[in-house]
Amino acid sequence: MTILTMKLLLPFFFALCCLGVAAQEVVEVPRSTANPDKRIASQFSSGFAAVQVNGKLFYIDTLGKKAFDSIDEQDAAKLGNEHSINEYESHRLQYPEAMPKPVVKVWKDGSAGLLTPNGAWLLPTEYADIDVRFPEAWKVRQQGKESYYGKAGLLLPFFDEVGYLDGEHFDVRDGDRWGIYSYDAKKMVVPMVYEKFDYCGGCGRKPAYVYAQSEGKWGVVDFRGKVLIDFEYDHEHWGMRGDEWVQSFAKDGQKLLIHIPTRSTYPLTTDARYQFLPGSMLAYAKGGKFGIIDKNGQQCLPAEYDSIHLPNDDNYLGYSGSYTLIEKSGKKGVFRDGAVLFQPEWDEVMVYDDFFVLTKDGKSSLWDAGKRQLVPPSFSEIMHLNDYFYSSGSKGITVFKLKDRALYGLYFTETDALVKPAYHSIELVDRDESEGEEVIECTRQGRKALYSLQGEELLPLHYHDWDPWYDSGTLLQVQLNDKLGLYDWRQRKEVLPCAYDHLERLDKSNYVVSEVGDYGSRTKEIRNEKGEVLLNDQYNNVEAVGDGWYLLTADGNVGLGAQLFNSQTGTIQGMEWTYVWNLETPNLLLVSQDGQTGSLYDVAKANLLDGKYDVSNYSDPYAAAEGTDTPYPLLLQFQHGIAAIRAGNKIGFVDSLGRQFIAPQYDAVTLFNTNGVAAVAKLRSVTDAWGRQVDRLTYRFVASSGATLSKVEYPALSAYFLDLDFFLGDYLIIRKESPEGSGVLMGLEDRHGNTILNPEYNTIDILNGGQYFLLQQGQRFGIADKGGKIVLPVKFENMLINRYALGNELIFPLLCKQPSGWMYYTREGYTLTVAGMTDSDVFEINQSIW
Repeated sequence: MTILTMKLLLPFFFALCCLGVAAQEVVEVPRSTANPDKRIASQFSSGFAAVQVNGKLFYIDTLGKKAFDSIDEQDAAKLGNEHSINEYESHRLQYPEAMPKPVVKVWKDGSAGLLTPNGAWLLPTEYADIDVRFPEAWKVRQQGKESYYGKAGLLLPFFDEVGYLDGEHFDVRDGDRWGIYSYDAKKMVVPMVYEKFDYCGGCGRKPAYVYAQSEGKWGVVDFRGKVLIDFEYDHEHWGMRGDEWVQSFAKDGQKLLIHIPTRSTYPLTTDARYQFLPGSMLAYAKGGKFGIIDKNGQQCLPAEYDSIHLPNDDNYLGYSGSYTLIEKSGKKGVFRDGAVLFQPEWDEVMVYDDFFVLTKDGKSSLWDAGKRQLVPPSFSEIMHLNDYFYSSGSKGITVFKLKDRALYGLYFTETDALVKPAYHSIELVDRDESEGEEVIECTRQGRKALYSLQGEELLPLHYHDWDPWYDSGTLLQVQLNDKLGLYDWRQRKEVLPCAYDHLERLDKSNYVVSEVGDYGSRTKEIRNEKGEVLLNDQYNNVEAVGDGWYLLTADGNVGLGAQLFNSQTGTIQGMEWTYVWNLETPNLLLVSQDGQTGSLYDVAKANLLDGKYDVSNYSDPYAAAEGTDTPYPLLLQFQHGIAAIRAGNKIGFVDSLGRQFIAPQYDAVTLFNTNGVAAVAKLRSVTDAWGRQVDRLTYRFVASSGATLSKVEYPALSAYFLDLDFFLGDYLIIRKESPEGSGVLMGLEDRHGNTILNPEYNTIDILNGGQYFLLQQGQRFGIADKGGKIVLPVKFENMLINRYALGNELIFPLLCKQPSGWMYYTREGYTLTVAGMTDSDVFEINQSIW
C-alpha cells in the first residue's frame, strides 16, 4: 500500500494498537454514556461482532442476528485470541478424553452457553450456569436442576444437586435425600434414602463406595447399595482414603481406624499409633513395639519391632514402591508382601526400585529382590547413578555408582559389568540432545571417559572434552588440550588425531573438512570419516557449489590449483583455469584463463557451456560504464538460475544451461522472481500530456521460457525503474498514465499475463494471503477477489482492516464507511441488516476509545 493509503487508514490501525487487541480478538464496544441511543459497531472476529443498538450492547453473528448479550468477564480476552485458539487445539490433541479448554462462556437473556476460542458453539445458551473447572465433565444447571455434560453429551438426568464420583457413578439429590446414579446402567443403583454422602474424589485409587449418613450417623455403602459399615459413627472430612480402611470415623468421641472388609476397629490414641504402608497394609504400635496388619485385616508381622517406616521417607520425592523398612535393636531389614525379605541385621538400607544397598560395618553391598548379592561388601558407599533418585525417579536406569575412598566406579545390573573406582566424578549426560540418548560421563583430573548404560566403554579416559558428531551413531568429536579430532567408539580407535582447530562435515556426507590456523586464515583439507586424506591442506576456501559439489581454492577466485570435490561420490575433479568464480547458483562456475574472457562451467557435467563473457571487471561488473563496448557481454547477477547480461546499453538473459534465451535488447530489467517472471523495459519516444515528444520506459513481462506474457506495454518512471514494485504476491503489476497526466495508475496481471484488474487504481494492496485486493481510487476504497471480481465497489471513504493480522487482515462482514456512516457488508457485496436496525440505519465507530 502506498503512503497515501496508509495515512488514510491509519486511525483504524492506531485504534487496534491502542486497544492492545491481538490479531483476531473480539473488540468489546463500551456503551456510549453520552448518548446511549447511538449505534456503535466493531470488527467481526471468530464469527461475532459487538454492537450497541438502542442503548443495548450485544453480539451479532455473520447473519446480523443477535447471538448473545455478553461474554463472561474472565473469558472476554479468549474469543478470537490466537494464543487461546492454539492452546485449545493443543489440549484437544494432547488430552482427547478430557473436556476441551480453554472455553468461552457467553450469556443470552440470562442463560449461559459455551464457545471455542475460535467461535464454534459447544453448548447453546440454554443453561442457568455452566461450571467448566474440571476436565472430566462440566456441571450444567437448568431450571433449578443440575446435571453433568461430558464428551458423550448429558451423562444423567437433571436432579436438585449432583456430584461426580468415578465417571460412571454420580451422587445425586432430589429433595433432602441422596442416592447414586449409574451412567452405564442408566438408572439409580443406590436409592435416594441417605442424608449426606462423602467421597475421596482425589484418591489415586477411586473407591467403589461412599461414606453415607443415615439418621445422623455415618457408615459405608458400595455402588450396588450394600452396606459395608453400619451407620453408627461420626465423620469429619479428613484423611479420606480409597482402599480397605477408613480413618475419619469416630464413636463416642473416640477416633477410630476401621478395616472395611472385617469391620474391625482400632482406636487412635497417643499410645496407639498407626502408619499406612504400601499395599494397603497398616503398621501399628503395641506396647512400644510395632507390627503390621495386611489389607485383609490379618496380622502378618508381630509387634516386636522398634520402628516400621517407608524407605527413604525423608526424601521430598516420597516413596512409591512396595517395600517397607523394619528395625530391631538398631538394625534394619526389608519387608514386602507379608514377609520379611531381609532380616534386620543391617546398619543402613537404601531401596532403589527392586535393588537394595545394604550396609554393615562401613561396607556396602548391592542385592536384588531375589536376594542375590550383585556387588560384594567391598565399597564404602553404593548409590544409584541418578544422584536425585533416592526412592523415585530411576527412569528405568539400573546402574549404580561404587565409592572407594575418593574415587568412584560403576556397576551395571543388566550386564553384570563392574568398572573399578578410578574417577573423581560420574554423571549422566545426553550424548545427543536431539535423540535424547543418555551416556555416563566419568571425569578424572580434567579428562573424560564415556560408558553406555549397558557398561560398554564408548570413550577411554584420555580426552579433555567431547561432543556428538552430527548424527553419526559411532563417531565422537574429541578435544585434547585445544585441538580437535574424531574417535570411533565402535572400532575403539581415533580416526582423526587431535590436531585441528575446527572440524566440519560436508552436507550429510561422510566427509570432513579439517582446518588448521587462526579463524579467517585457516588451511583446509578434506578427509573421509575413516580419517583418510582426500585433498591436502593447501586450500583456504571450501565453497559449496551445489548438488554435493565443493570448490576448493587457495586464494580467492584465483583458480591455480583449484579443485572440485563431490561429497556424494567422493570424486575429485581438477580445474585448469587461472580464475574461477563461484556464482552461488547450483552446479555453475564462471571460469577464465586470461582474466579477460570467461565461460560458464557446469560442474556436474564437467563441461564448458556455450557463450563467452567479458570478465575483466567481474569482481564488480556493475562498475563498467553503460555503453562501454566489450567484445563479449558482461555477466551480471544470477537469481533463481537466470542471470542478466549486458552488451553495451542493452540487457538480456542467460539461463544456467548457458542458453541466451533473451538477447540483449532491453534498457532496464528486473531479475526473475520465484515464479520465473521478470519485467523488461525499453525506451520509447512518446507524446506526453502536454504534447511533447519525450523518451519514456515502457515495460512488459516475460517468462523464463523466453515467451512474452504481457499483450501490451506499460509506462514506467524512467529514472526510478528499479525502485518500482512489479510483483504483488504472485501477481504482476501493470500501469498506465492517469488521464489528467498527474500520475500512474495500477492494475494486475496473473502470472500467465492475463489481466485481472485494469490499470485504473492509485493503489492496490494484497490481503488475506492473496484472497482479496484492497483497491484505491483517489480517496475511495473497494475490494476485489483474487480473480479480479469486484466484491465491494470503490466508493467507500474507509474500511476497518486490521493490518497487524497478517494473512487475515480482512474479515467479512466488513465495516465500510460512506458519507452517511458505517455499515457491515458481506463477502457477496450486500449490506448486513443487524437485529434492531433497518436496512438504511448506519453505525458509528466509537471514537472515544480510538
